[in-house]
Amino acid sequence: MPKHALLIIVIVISLLSCDDNKEVAELVPESIKISSSSRVIKPEQTLQIRAQVLTADNITIDDAVIVWSSDNTSIVKIDEKGILTAVNQGTTYIFATIGNVQSSLEITVSAIRRRILSELFTSST
Repeated sequence: MPKHALLIIVIVISLLSCDDNKEVAELVPESIKISSSSRVIKPEQTLQIRAQVLTADNITIDDAVIVWSSDNTSIVKIDEKGILTAVNQGTTYIFATIGNVQSSLEITVSAIRRRILSELFTSST
C-alpha cells in the first residue's frame, strides 16, 4: 500500500473519530418582555399578545414554552398561544410565565375606548 494512501486513511479515520465535545450551553430564562398592539380593547374583541424570553445576556430564547394566564378571567381570558379575549369591562393583568420568571401587562376592556385614551393623554400633560 503506498504511503500516501495510508496517510489518507489515517487522516480520514482521525477526522471521523474526533468527538466534538463542545456542548451547547443551556439557555436560562432571565426576563420576559410582553408586547401588544393595544392595552385597551372592547368587549368580545381578541388581541394577539406576544412575549420575548431573554437570557441574562439578552439572548432571545426562541423555543421557550410560555404559560399565559389572566388575573381575572371574568374580564379577559388568554389561551396557550397568547390570544386574549375580552369578556367584560374592567382592568386586569395578564401574565407570561416560564419556570420562575414572570412578566405582566395591564389590559383594560372598555366599550368607550376613545374616552379612556383621551383621558390618559390629557391627565399625563
